[in-house]
Amino acid sequence: MDTSEFFLEERPPPHISSLEISTQRKLLEILRILNEKSDSVIGARVLAEELRQRGFYVSERTVRYYLKLLDKMGLTEKKGYSGRVITAEGLKELEEGFVSERLGQPLKSLEQLISKATFDPKRREGSVVVLLSYIKENNLKKALAIMKEVTDFSFSPYVKMSVKNGVACVATLYSATFDALLLRAGVPSKLRYCGVLQFSGGGCESSRKRCEIIDAIFYEKTTLDPARVFIKRKMTSVCEVASNNKGRILVSCREVPVAAKRCVRSVFENIRSAGMSNLFFERKTTGGVLHVLIPDGANTLAAVEECGIETFGVRYGLLMFEELEDIHEVI
Repeated sequence: MDTSEFFLEERPPPHISSLEISTQRKLLEILRILNEKSDSVIGARVLAEELRQRGFYVSERTVRYYLKLLDKMGLTEKKGYSGRVITAEGLKELEEGFVSERLGQPLKSLEQLISKATFDPKRREGSVVVLLSYIKENNLKKALAIMKEVTDFSFSPYVKMSVKNGVACVATLYSATFDALLLRAGVPSKLRYCGVLQFSGGGCESSRKRCEIIDAIFYEKTTLDPARVFIKRKMTSVCEVASNNKGRILVSCREVPVAAKRCVRSVFENIRSAGMSNLFFERKTTGGVLHVLIPDGANTLAAVEECGIETFGVRYGLLMFEELEDIHEVI
């Protein structure tokens, strides 16, 4: 026997927490799917489709590689040619393993982008935080029309599109850009949660006075993107809000000192003058802090999914503002 082969086989398998964050998330999502469908044996093709539905765009070949890795870890078990099932160790990994390391990961990713954004709303130039999502090219025209109708209840009407191999990538200006502006203005702020804001209907002004947060996911307490969770749970009705001011939209909440209230409002006025959000809510809490809520940048995606168009591969990034176009001028 070749000695290199012997030592390769004897080397202990890796642990999920030792792998890159992006790989960790996919492996754990595979375990979740196998657990949810524990009454049957699942193959790579079905797993690839399920992962795509949950925002992980990976090929069937890549899924097969991940399954072999999970087999070596003892977290899954191969059942003939049919596929895999989750093992007792796999269930334990889901319940206990790596959770503490993944908590707050969406927040960490956003904070890195916030610190790098350089947007100047008065000059309308510099880098902004964007939400990148993918849809099938044949759904692009309809998706853009939907986005156009709900821009008043999202953070921004600015978008960028590109198409390759039948798939369209749509970048929308994300609400974390507001936090980047607060940071540059010297206002200490902290993203707290993404919530579902329910409007009670009636006129626009009266509706804003009669609204409430009905659910929220705190960024520091989750391993998943909160907005994506609410969208996949079908907890929004952005299209309905846009038509009659009644329904549910997503909002992002950040915590700032009450003493910075005037500066926060000034920053908001600057982004509004640049053609962005016109919705602004604030709540004074105990301890001398202010909770500032604005529409989440994922509301356009929520509206698209409400209309039966699937989005996938959602992630955050940076783009130059000059690369974006007002959606009202695109279609």
